[in-house]
Amino acid sequence: MRTPLCSFLSFVAMVASPFASATDFIYGDSFDAAVACAGGTPNIAAAQTPEARATTLGTRNAFIVLVRSCGYAGNVTLTPKSAPSGWTVTADPSGFALASGASRTALVTADIATSGAAGNFAVGVDALGPNLASTTSQLEAANMYLVTIAANTGDNAHPLLDGIIHLRVGTTLRIASEDTTTDHVVHAVLNAIPGFNHQYGIGVTPGNPYDLTSTGMGSDTIYCHNHGPSPGYKNVYVDQM
Repeated sequence: MRTPLCSFLSFVAMVASPFASATDFIYGDSFDAAVACAGGTPNIAAAQTPEARATTLGTRNAFIVLVRSCGYAGNVTLTPKSAPSGWTVTADPSGFALASGASRTALVTADIATSGAAGNFAVGVDALGPNLASTTSQLEAANMYLVTIAANTGDNAHPLLDGIIHLRVGTTLRIASEDTTTDHVVHAVLNAIPGFNHQYGIGVTPGNPYDLTSTGMGSDTIYCHNHGPSPGYKNVYVDQM
């Protein structure tokens, strides 16, 4: 019996990165068909969806793994593969009982810190039953942390950042906006973080983001110059190479 994926996909829609789309996923009978039994029995087969996606730093990214019984009845454990610096990969559940001829699904989540490694890396699990069935997907993280000002924010006071973030040297902090009612000017102190500059002229508007890319270590207080408020503390630390 195949485990329905509706609940998994509903959760995935909430945690997917801003660059990803839920339509990238294979699900239902098509996903079952993609997991073919091969070799001797009893054994297990596994696959993961989507095969690849793109994201940014500071995001949570979800994948679905399906494990299929090829005549095997018993327990299966899911162990996440090793991940790059600043990435945490988990499987939920981390194991289950599998009936002969049945399929079970699990959610594989890759959490990337704002100071995590950028690049294209494999994310997956080792499914262990009577044999080892490994799955991987490619997750490409741009060297960027994206902050988006919500639609209809208007001329009200609003924070740009939620708390304190840590970045690596060379990472871009991108401030984007979905607010069509006004512009938002990004405040930064010159040279507090090398490469971070105060914004002048027309501020951030839809389709016109503002990028701050560090060239050295430092710390600063980043907020909306037009509307505030200043958080009263340094909220961006570039403290890793």
